[in-house]
Amino acid sequence: MTPPILVTGAASGLGLATAQLLRERGHDVILSDLRPSPLGETRVADLTDEAARRDLIAGLPPLGGLVASAGVAGQAPGHLVMELNYVATRDLVSCLLPKIARGSAAVVLSSTSALFASQTQEERRVIRDDPAAARPGWQDLEGWDAYGLSKRLLLDELPGWVAAGLPHGVRVNALLPGPIETPMLGDLEQMQGAEAMDYMKAVVGRYGQPREIATIIAFLLSPDASWLNGVELRVDGGLFTQFALEQRTS
Repeated sequence: MTPPILVTGAASGLGLATAQLLRERGHDVILSDLRPSPLGETRVADLTDEAARRDLIAGLPPLGGLVASAGVAGQAPGHLVMELNYVATRDLVSCLLPKIARGSAAVVLSSTSALFASQTQEERRVIRDDPAAARPGWQDLEGWDAYGLSKRLLLDELPGWVAAGLPHGVRVNALLPGPIETPMLGDLEQMQGAEAMDYMKAVVGRYGQPREIATIIAFLLSPDASWLNGVELRVDGGLFTQFALEQRTS
């Protein structure tokens, strides 16, 4: 029997869409979120609480995969964005890699916002080396800056996760979605403004759909992606490519 796949953030957005798709395809899925998922029994946990994370991790069986989707947008206070999107995700992925079955995979949800993080590589390294020491500064971070930074830090962690997973035969990849029609889209508009959102929609012609992202996550978890490891996969319909082209030609 195939072990279950853990999906965090399974009550809404990309986590919900992914959990639903995986179940449709016959996978056993463990749902986790701060509140119950509409899909059924949920391991409710505040992942920003270290004790709650430890309880969740300790209570899990061997896993057939991990989708680290739990996160908050930049409308939340900066310190909360950093605690959930970065610290909690880093801890969860690092602790669960040994629990994932050989030949399986973990997928970490980053964002194209990570590509715009303003912090230098050295500034990010200082945070990664000692998040506890960096915490006081997070109180001063604006939500949008914290969001991009938190998602960029996940990409910085990826090589270490790949190295940790290799002895166990576990792959780890990161997904960078662009604007997707989830409840977080409204937060994104408040952060970036209607003009920026209109530009992003006009470039591609529409926003992405949760199911489109879920399908890619399911592929990354599957044996069909067995030679994909350590990949930062941008999924934005070409938005960032067009933006970069415009920047070069302006």
